[in-house]
Amino acid sequence: MSSKFKRQFFSLLFIITIISFCPETLALSLDSAQVKISQDDFNIVLITIDTLRADHLSCYGYERKTSPNIDSIAKEGIRFTNALATSSWTSPSMASIMTSLYPISHGVRHGFTKSGKAYNQELLHEKFDTLAEVLKNHGYTTFGAVANVHMVEELGFGQGFDYYHCEGFDKASKINNIVFSWKDKIKNANKIFLWVHYFDPHHFYNAQSPWINDYAGELWIGNTHLSKKSMKELKKLIPNFKQKKSTLEYLTALYDSEISYADHHIGKLIYKLGLDKNSLIVITSDHGEEFLDHDSLCHAHSLYQELIHVPFIIKLPSSSKELVVDEPVSIIDIMPTILGVAGIALLNEFKGENLLEQDKLSQQRDYLFSELTKVRTLRTILNNNWKYIYDYKTRKEALYNITEDPGELVNLVHQEASIAKELKEELINWVSTSPKGPSIKMQVKPSKDIEEKLKAMGYISNGEQEELKPPPKDCTSCKPTSYKNQE
Repeated sequence: MSSKFKRQFFSLLFIITIISFCPETLALSLDSAQVKISQDDFNIVLITIDTLRADHLSCYGYERKTSPNIDSIAKEGIRFTNALATSSWTSPSMASIMTSLYPISHGVRHGFTKSGKAYNQELLHEKFDTLAEVLKNHGYTTFGAVANVHMVEELGFGQGFDYYHCEGFDKASKINNIVFSWKDKIKNANKIFLWVHYFDPHHFYNAQSPWINDYAGELWIGNTHLSKKSMKELKKLIPNFKQKKSTLEYLTALYDSEISYADHHIGKLIYKLGLDKNSLIVITSDHGEEFLDHDSLCHAHSLYQELIHVPFIIKLPSSSKELVVDEPVSIIDIMPTILGVAGIALLNEFKGENLLEQDKLSQQRDYLFSELTKVRTLRTILNNNWKYIYDYKTRKEALYNITEDPGELVNLVHQEASIAKELKEELINWVSTSPKGPSIKMQVKPSKDIEEKLKAMGYISNGEQEELKPPPKDCTSCKPTSYKNQE
């Protein structure tokens, strides 16, 4: 069956054969049940949770029951166990989700200047068709409520949204209240696309009740000050964390309580708006977080799995059996998969795939990529069990068998030199042949309050402001898009 015929087929009727996972044999087998979905009768909900590593969700095997609401969605949906982010920090990954492009092609790769007054980030260019724009053009009323200043409208993330609000680094309850203020608009819309981005697991790690009481136990004694420490201060305490295990455990308990807090409000969002019925729900993250897995904290400094292995869950509009898929996938697959379910033709420039085409679940992807160019340039390529990382500054190489060594502790670059050489050549070829994204940088001056939060989180420093060249005067895409209904 040709790709073109498949997409025409989806536009009339989407039929997915439910597949069941057999843990004993680690094999995928066909199930006789089928789910039929009309393209015109369901809403689409995209939930992204900042800084959420997959292995801290209970539905991904975590020992703590951090995510009962997400778990319940996964029980009726498709859970991808090996989903990779395209970078280890917010802006590049979120732009990839919204465009199905790698950072090298969409161009959003850098962050803040070394200044306490402004941050410097590439614009998500209007030349790209975003998920919201495509869905809006197909009759969806589009809503976006996000909690991260990396995704303000001026930086291009509001493209295609009828209603868009970026609320600094606020907590989940505040983001939900923004969405609830649109309740009548949502109710009166024929069909909606709703994107909600929660910030809570991100540092600062606040103690969220009642969960912290269960997770921390007696660990809180002498450690309560950690929730108020800046990331710079926490990194100075790394020797202490290594010596005193309970201190690191308390820091992790704080992080887990934030996950549970976000999960609680995800449940509120879905059930208060009735989104558990007749909605396509996608849950994922922009990146993970390190807790000394490789002797550091935070994110945006490496491409190890703790930073790029993210959750990816899809619940179809009609209930179905739980499906667990182990094949490697990427967050660039989110947009084409959503459009495929909605019966909308995929764009030629997409680098991701519609994972729910019947033959995609059993196909092995040749290569997946992730990159980091914020402070230094790192790139990684994954193929089957192998992961190769290259540092463009130091020229250091690393090769890991992530099936046998999921913690990436044993560098096999010399023992498996032929595999390393092959992956390096493929990486070089990918970089040289990938379309290069535009690099129009915007200077956005945050409020004093947000500026102080940025400093505390380690995004910006008190150094001299980096000189910025203003965008060309005739560049219409350098100006924020105005929306008549924006709130």
